[in-house]
This record gives sequence, C-alpha cells and structure tokens, in this order.
Amino acid sequence: TTTDDAHPVDIAIETHIKHPEYTVKSDYNDIALFKLQKSATFNRYVRPICLSDKRNIREMKAIATGWGLTEYLGQKSSTLRKVTLELFSQSECYRIYEFPPSNKLSRGIDENSQICAGSYSEEKDTCEVCDHCRHGVSNAEGTAKLVIHCQSAIADLKKGIRPWGCGFQENIQIVCCLDPDDTYPITPKPATTVDRFSGSSGKERVSMRKCKEYAEYAYENITLPISIPGSPDITRRVNRCGFNVIPLIVGGTLAGPREFPHMCLIGYGDDPIQWKCGGTLISEYFVLTAGHCLNSQEYGPAKMVRVGDLNYESEQDEARPENVRIKRHVPFPEYTRRTQYNDLALLELERKVTFNPYVRPACLFTQFNTETDKAIATGWGRVEWAGQSLLK
Repeated sequence: TTTDDAHPVDIAIETHIKHPEYTVKSDYNDIALFKLQKSATFNRYVRPICLSDKRNIREMKAIATGWGLTEYLGQKSSTLRKVTLELFSQSECYRIYEFPPSNKLSRGIDENSQICAGSYSEEKDTCEVCDHCRHGVSNAEGTAKLVIHCQSAIADLKKGIRPWGCGFQENIQIVCCLDPDDTYPITPKPATTVDRFSGSSGKERVSMRKCKEYAEYAYENITLPISIPGSPDITRRVNRCGFNVIPLIVGGTLAGPREFPHMCLIGYGDDPIQWKCGGTLISEYFVLTAGHCLNSQEYGPAKMVRVGDLNYESEQDEARPENVRIKRHVPFPEYTRRTQYNDLALLELERKVTFNPYVRPACLFTQFNTETDKAIATGWGRVEWAGQSLLK
C-alpha cells in the first residue's frame, strides 16, 4: 500500500558478509551483514537499532518483528508485525533441546550466541511449521503428519521406539514422517507444547534426583484414537522442575486442574473438618507449611491433610481429593508465635500419599538465586469474601 504512514526507500545491496563459521547444515552462527550501495538517510521513519553491549538480559520478555505469517498456512503479512515473546532461561533452553539430539544443533544450545524465546501458554513464535521436515535421527527429509497417519512411526511405536516429534495437534502427536508423501497429507496447526526431557550427568543433589523421580507421576498418557494392537501410549512429560514466568494478576485468578499438584489443604477439628491453612507436599510422607498453621486458636491442632483438590466445596471440579491424617508436627526449632521469623513447619503423615497427575510433590530449589523476578503464589485465599477455589 502507498497510503500507510511510512516513507519507504529501496537500496541495492553491494556486498553479502556471512558469519565465517556459518553453514546451512546447522543452526549455529546463522547471522550475516548486508553492505548497502549507498547510505540510508536517517529520519523519523528510518533509524539504526541500538545494539546491546551487555551479555546478560534482565528483561523477561522480548518483541520480535517482521513481515511473516500470522497464522499457520496463511498468507504472509504485507504489514510489519510484532509479537511479544517470553525469554526462557538457559537452563530451560538446555532442557528443551538436550534430547533428542538434532543435527542442526549437534552441540546443544550455545549460550554465548543463542537464546530461547517463545510462549508457554499461547501459540506465538517467530517461525512457521512447514509440511516438510528433517528427521532428527536419520537426517532424512520427511513430511509432518499426525502419528496416526504415519505407518513408519506406528511401526516404531510397536517396537517401543519413540517417533521424532514436532509438536501436538489436539493431543495427537505430529511426527516427522518418512512415509511417501501421498499418504495422508497433513495440514495441522503448530502447537506450542514442547516435550521437555530432563537429562543429567555426574553427581546431583538429592532434591534434584527426587524431582526427576516425582516427575514420573506427571505423565499425560495420550491414547491413539485408532486401534493399533501392541503399540504403547504416547506420553508427554511436564517440566521436571522449575518455573514458568506468567504475568500475575493482583487479587488472584482461578488455578487450573493439575496446575499445582503439590498444593494441600490443612484441616482442623473433626465434624466437619475446617480447612484453614495451606501447605506444600514435598514427599510421600511430608508436607511443608507455616509454623502458625500447626494450631488453630478456634479448632485446636492440625489433624488432617487433603491432597489433589481444586475446590474443596465442590465435587464437580476436575480433581482427585484424598484425606490423610497427620501423624506428627515438626515446628522449626527457633519459631515462636510472637515473631514472623522461622515461620516454617513440617507435617508427617500417617501413611504414604499416592502420586498421580493430580498429586505430586513440589520441586525444592537447590540454588539460592532464582532466574526470574516473578513468582506465583498459590492458595485458597480470597478474591471475594469466603472463596473456596484454589487461586494463583
């Protein structure tokens, strides 16, 4: 268009200057310079970008711009677009790309020259997903298809081999299929869900080892919608540990099913039980809570823990509540009710808690410094008088 508020100028390119270590076979050093035949005239519409001279980025979001696609298989936009993306920490970046290996990223993520950006909760990115793909193991060119339409992937599943995945469409995995292109052409939209596999080497802290152990209870089993005798379910893992940076809403918003499987209610009295405090499940037998939650002035000592619940006054929510009696109170040795220091305690349960996608211990951080400046607080607090739903 010539009616937009812009002052376009076309300038011929004089020289291409690619990064000396760039090759089309990899995603490393994928950067280049164009030298123009004449100088650009700076004005309100044309100005150079400021290049950061700092290695570390404190901001948690970035804006990507371009004339790309605005929807899958749609037309390219002729208008400059922008999209706000979340910047992932280097540790999260490693978890996303460490397994399976990729020929394009054979050395993993290079923290000196690469960053990870995208979205945990929305379908936003800078890249399109095309019909053709490169298989990450064989390096052969394939076609993106639903797993139920890919005979080679189904054959791999029967052998117990996980197919090379590209994402999900409505809980059905998209794979890089090596079948002939005339079988079940696919037009899926790309999904933002990414498999995150947690691998490690060498020694690690007990807490990190337990986090990976507990993550085994957080699979989402996705059964193929067609009957394939002998094939295993396709599964997706949640993060083994860590945090997603999500903008917070003052006053709280409703939590989703299985979003916080470590959250517990602490009950007092006998008939009916009064749920007055919250806690965090940290193992099969222990709940972490506040020291002041060990006793209620009105109802006496804490007697019961409820795990797996969402709305404690509803049986219609998607939850699997289970009540477990408390065996022992373990207050912090230096806690007193007269101060707010050391306001921590443990509750030992009478029996083991059963782990499942609705009930799972929290990961305890092993480092003093966190990689984000935001946090999510959860509990059965109030955005209105006497609310009963789990909030975040």
